[in-house]
Amino acid sequence: MPPTLILLCDIAIILSVIKMSNFVVVDNIKFYEAKQGYYMARINKKPVRLHRYIWSKYNGEIPNGYDIHHKDHNKSNNSIENLELVDRHKHHSNHMKEPERVEQCKLIMKNIVAPKSADWHKSNEGRNWHKLQYEATLKNKWLNTIEKQCEVCHKSFSVSTLVAYRARFCSNKCKAYYRRHSGIDDIEVVCKICKKRFMTNKYSPALTCSQSCENVLRKQ
Repeated sequence: MPPTLILLCDIAIILSVIKMSNFVVVDNIKFYEAKQGYYMARINKKPVRLHRYIWSKYNGEIPNGYDIHHKDHNKSNNSIENLELVDRHKHHSNHMKEPERVEQCKLIMKNIVAPKSADWHKSNEGRNWHKLQYEATLKNKWLNTIEKQCEVCHKSFSVSTLVAYRARFCSNKCKAYYRRHSGIDDIEVVCKICKKRFMTNKYSPALTCSQSCENVLRKQ
């Protein structure tokens, strides 16, 4: 890109973010307030933020990998006493923990990132990527099996080592039998007729506590 065009692009970027009605003058240089809250000026054809200019004026060039931080988090307070040199990674990490940043990130994830991610995973490109990852990492591991004993019928069955830690039954029939008789799916409901509370399986269609109540319900 020609230098003149680059210069015009830089100026356009700066003008698009500054508020021309709000500025401060430092060393006869006008620093205009940007949308992000920082004050900016163009020095030697480069955009410069006021807080970085002030710190450099008193302490020299800012080392690579470091940022200038506002101690009171007020971007308008650019006095040298309010500025400190901090590691860039630590600086960004601390700012990301601020409540307003956390909420902003949550909204971005919910409204922008998550929908686009879901669309990509459903696309042909996403499906092909998952297929390649599966073939490269898990495909062969599924072939490694061990023998386990079913907790219901006590028969031996083979299961992949990838899911062996959670495999307890040889079939869905044994799994369903265990759940029915262990009571882990039982819930308390109110009888439609006598209004008594009774326990039943949450997948059961039972609406009454007894056969007599069921007969009354049928008559109704």
